Amino acid sequence: MKKLHKFEEFKINENVFQDIWKKTVELYYKKFKKGAWRHLLQFLIQKKELPKGVEVYLNDTANESIINEKLVELTHADQNISNEDADEIKDAVKDAYEYRLSEGDHATLFLWGAPGIGKTEIVIDTAEDLGMDIIVFHLSQIEPTEFRGVPKIEQMLKDVGGKLSSDTSGERTVNKLPIIFPTDNGPNNNGGIFFLDELNRAPKMVLSAALPLCLDGKIGDYELPSKWIIVAAGNRKEDIGFDAIEIEPALANRFQHLNFVPTVKKWTEWAVNKKFIDPDLIGFLNFYKDYFHRLEEDEGSSAWASPRSWSKASRLVYAKSKEFKMDDKQKRKIYTRNVGTEAAVAFMDYLKLREKFNEKDVKDVYEKGIKAKHPPKNLNEGRAAMYAIAFYKKNEKLKPEELKNLIAYALSLPNFETKTSLLSFIKLAHTLKGTTYLKEKEPFKTIWWEGVKKWYDEVKKLGREDEFADGVPDEM
Repeated sequence: MKKLHKFEEFKINENVFQDIWKKTVELYYKKFKKGAWRHLLQFLIQKKELPKGVEVYLNDTANESIINEKLVELTHADQNISNEDADEIKDAVKDAYEYRLSEGDHATLFLWGAPGIGKTEIVIDTAEDLGMDIIVFHLSQIEPTEFRGVPKIEQMLKDVGGKLSSDTSGERTVNKLPIIFPTDNGPNNNGGIFFLDELNRAPKMVLSAALPLCLDGKIGDYELPSKWIIVAAGNRKEDIGFDAIEIEPALANRFQHLNFVPTVKKWTEWAVNKKFIDPDLIGFLNFYKDYFHRLEEDEGSSAWASPRSWSKASRLVYAKSKEFKMDDKQKRKIYTRNVGTEAAVAFMDYLKLREKFNEKDVKDVYEKGIKAKHPPKNLNEGRAAMYAIAFYKKNEKLKPEELKNLIAYALSLPNFETKTSLLSFIKLAHTLKGTTYLKEKEPFKTIWWEGVKKWYDEVKKLGREDEFADGVPDEM
């Protein structure tokens, strides 16, 4: 890599350095140690030299990256295609990976879904869970050569006395392997995911080039390494209309088909583990679920609310907030650019509900417990305060004393529904990386279940046992 960085002061696309660059890449690609192609990708990412329409997520360098008045229907029109939530999609990808390891064959998935719901994010998260790399091809944006490679003339070889030498009687045309294709399972030997996005929007030439790899993991003499799997994705015909390419029945039968149907609850479980997701945004989308995915089709707007655009806006605000303290006007601009005016205004209005229960009030709940200020009696303001309290430390492990204060505060609230909601959201906010340490690890386990027991004693006093199966609500 030090040798490659010597080229840093040059623009590698200038003609005078074109041959040097090509030779350097070829040498690095062929001669260096196992996993060298990954270091080359890191270099290409840094120099912004990846081919158009290609993204790469390398596990060991991944950051936190790394989802109209009429709501978009997220279920698939084709009743033969199953509707799956985020956990089910992850399980299907993991099953395909295990099948690849045990059988050496591909069980290619086709992930359907509406625009903006986070299909790519869910695959990236699964790769992270498995310690795998991921290469994403946006097929509607790339050229066929990104799969087939560039044709070149190769001299035929013949055996002369046990040694190979050039056969002057013949030459052949071969396709040079694209440099971003993996050549092994990486230094951690975990392999990766070859993700072919927008498959049913790809130009026919690109689709023709990609399908052999998509279905069998091979193109010409190239074959994906033994621990790489293939996942394809596309929008449903009802989403993109005439832009959708009809997949022939015989070809479609080669895929496993899943329709991704995200929910606010599953998105929340994902969001609490991401530092860049604003806790107030989690509260807002649980408060106004209609804005979770809201495509303003009739107005032809390019900016509209979706899990993807909300996440992107929150990431931008998070990054900017590291540089300077942002005011509401600056935040509103960023959210408007990503989710549209109506959704951004609704979010800003929600933040105003919190003015009567500000960040100091929230912090006091963690430090003072029942001595902290009670939430406003106004229903909407009170609900906003509950979300703010629950998700305030969503990405941190609580101290035992903080958990005691939170539970004591929740149990002290006069409204039964409010205290139940707060307890439920506290648990949800602290399900980190799939582990609910509040329920499973001491001393949190004892503190949590003692609090739930006191809550259930009140359930019995109110005569509401029938409302809660197995003694506690499902979310607890």
